[in-house]
Amino acid sequence: MPHLLDADYRARLVTEVFVGLVSQHGVRGPSVRALAAGVQVAPSTLLHHLGTQRRLRHVVAAVLADRLEMEAERVVAVGDHVGLLPHDALPGSRERRQAWLGVQAVALGDDDVAAVVRRHDLVTLAHAHRLSPVRVAPTPWDRLDGWARDEPLADHDVLRLALVEGLRLLCTRRVRPVPVAQAVRVLVALLPQRPLPRTAERAGATADPTAGPGADPGADPGADPDADPDVA
Repeated sequence: MPHLLDADYRARLVTEVFVGLVSQHGVRGPSVRALAAGVQVAPSTLLHHLGTQRRLRHVVAAVLADRLEMEAERVVAVGDHVGLLPHDALPGSRERRQAWLGVQAVALGDDDVAAVVRRHDLVTLAHAHRLSPVRVAPTPWDRLDGWARDEPLADHDVLRLALVEGLRLLCTRRVRPVPVAQAVRVLVALLPQRPLPRTAERAGATADPTAGPGADPGADPGADPDADPDVA
């Protein structure tokens, strides 16, 4: 069909069908035949335009990840923890998060899709860092760059990712989902603070006994406490 000749439109259309199928039938719903029926073409036509089943899976994963990250960025940018979770204020948010569970399942046996999931985890962690109670240099992307090069995650980042992904799952499940408002309260209460810079620890900095529990012991006592430490 003519509309499948536009690669971007084709990718978005197939991804929308994928989301709908997962919402209606679970993660096993989006077969090639079902996706083709949703796009109103024969399975052979769909694969002709997308290449292979593996390419189809990768396209859907990449488009869906971009959509989820864009939606989260808009909300997280204003300091709202709900941006990390599926929420009813954004139409289709819950369904897209359910579909992402399908992508994660596919990633267990597909290296290309697994790479998309890994990148999405990095974006999730960057967003979580921005919402942490204490912001300490270096910037979130600097901290996560090592993991992008296959270095292991730090324990506190494993905890962040497990917390966010676990709450996403609880909010999207079909039976007795956790209310988003409750999940946000948990995030606000438990989203870990970032540890102090190693340079301060090596310098043997000691905490000011008059400082609050979230204070940086290596900070200049005369500095503005509200200043952004990531900005020189």
